[in-house]
Parts: sequence; C-alpha cells; structure tokens
Amino acid sequence: MSNSTEMAFHNLCGGIKFNLSQSGITEISIKGNDGEMLAGTVKIGFDEDNCPKVQSIVKGEKEIILKTSDGSAFKTGVDYYFICFPSAIAKGFNVTFRKNNTRAVFNYSNQDKHSIRRSVFGRLQNIDKNLSWE
Repeated sequence: MSNSTEMAFHNLCGGIKFNLSQSGITEISIKGNDGEMLAGTVKIGFDEDNCPKVQSIVKGEKEIILKTSDGSAFKTGVDYYFICFPSAIAKGFNVTFRKNNTRAVFNYSNQDKHSIRRSVFGRLQNIDKNLSWE
C-alpha cells in the first residue's frame, strides 16, 4: 500500500522523433551503420535505481521498418517515432525512404559518437528535405 497517489513510469526504450516535408512516402526504415540491434525481443532487468534495462537480446532486429496501417502515404508535418533499444550508434545510421518504386537514403554519420538513451528521443526535422531519389 502506498501513501502517495503519484506513479512513476520508467521507459525501457528511447528513440528518434521525426517529421516529413515530402508527400507520397509509403515506407521508412532505420538501420545502424555498424549492425546494431535496434529492436526485437529482450529479457528485462532493473538497474540500481530500479529502472528497467535490457539484460539480454533474445531475438534482435537490425532494421526497423515503418508503414502506415492502411498502406497509404505518411502525412507531412506530423511527428513519427522510431522506438529503439538503448544502444551506442558509434558509426551513425541510415534512414531509407520509399515512394512510387523509388528510394532515397538519409545517412547520418557524423564524426561524433551517438547513442540512443532510455527515455530520450532525439529529434530530426524534415529529414527528407534534400533527398536524391533513385
């Protein structure tokens, strides 16, 4: 029994929040440049602060693919999210966009080391703005 009416929730994952400026995009995927496991099935434990953490990855996925539930295009100016395991993304990542049987890749491989931290969402605005479609 608790003497408080407040609850605390600690997220296991973090991720990337983004929006689009181009219409017609029907699929978006993210993949680490060094083969990092970004999603999948995990065993969870707790750290010394009683926050959840990934103990081990049971079945990992190196790529996360987003599609709308009805197969339509994503909307422009709307926020979307990649939810990922906490991990070091030392060599950056690629976001691949697909529309009308073409694709374009946004490669984020800065000299700085990056990471996805638990409960934190990095923000990328208009990541599709200057793409070259193949």
